[in-house]
Amino acid sequence: MDDTLVLVKNEALTVRELGEEILFLDPEGTSIHVADEVGGFIYHQIDGIKTLGDVLRSILTEYEVDEKTAREDLYAFIGQLIEKKILSAR
Repeated sequence: MDDTLVLVKNEALTVRELGEEILFLDPEGTSIHVADEVGGFIYHQIDGIKTLGDVLRSILTEYEVDEKTAREDLYAFIGQLIEKKILSAR
């Protein structure tokens, strides 16, 4: 993955917040994906303008984590969201 990627939310999904978790329901209502507090923080950073690098810097500011770990975890999480069509990258 590349820090210059801009991420875009899939507006066709139903998104609900339940406490600190976020639930993503596909348009057919057949699949649910759950994101924890950190995943929710990441999802809220995505606005179609910020790059992946911007999101990484937000994580480093918000949480006590080293950059290598944050980058690896972010890339893995974003990869899952892209695979599930919750996000797309451009």
